[in-house]
Amino acid sequence: MEKEQPKANDASAPDKRRTLLGSVWVGVKFLAGGRVGWFPGIFPWGEIAKNGRYIWGLTRAVRRGPEPDSRLRFLGDDAIDMAATAFSYGISVEELHQRLLDRRRETARNAYVAFGLGWLSFIFLLLRMATIPWTASQIIPSLEFLPFIALFFVLAFRSALMNYRVRTRSRLSAGQYLRVEEGFWPR
Repeated sequence: MEKEQPKANDASAPDKRRTLLGSVWVGVKFLAGGRVGWFPGIFPWGEIAKNGRYIWGLTRAVRRGPEPDSRLRFLGDDAIDMAATAFSYGISVEELHQRLLDRRRETARNAYVAFGLGWLSFIFLLLRMATIPWTASQIIPSLEFLPFIALFFVLAFRSALMNYRVRTRSRLSAGQYLRVEEGFWPR
């Protein structure tokens, strides 16, 4: 008489154990069977190219910067044409002048606040560095605070540049602003 083979779902079936090679093969089949294939023959090159073009387009848009306000009019020497600008905004020249004065006060205040916050943060960092034990677990998080301090100074510079542009009613670059001989500080 032949011996009967136990069925797979039979409770009396012997315990099947996977070999190392079998476990590796199951893992390979799992990885290869996912939505994104891991092997060159089934890799989604079309999706990668489409996403690459999208990222490239975003990079170009960031480099190009925001579109300038088309209602702001300039004369030949890069000075604001007050009459044409007021007309394009649909306001009087006096109201445009008042708005520019308000903007000038706002940018000066923003520049001084950001500059002050930058210095306070820097002093706080120096005090922290002077009072902590000099270990890597203490120093590295403190140094990671430096980009935030730099951000305050960059924002202060940007506000000061905007203040100078409004004050002189001209369109000049950051490099030109750094080379001006008159007062650097916002007023």
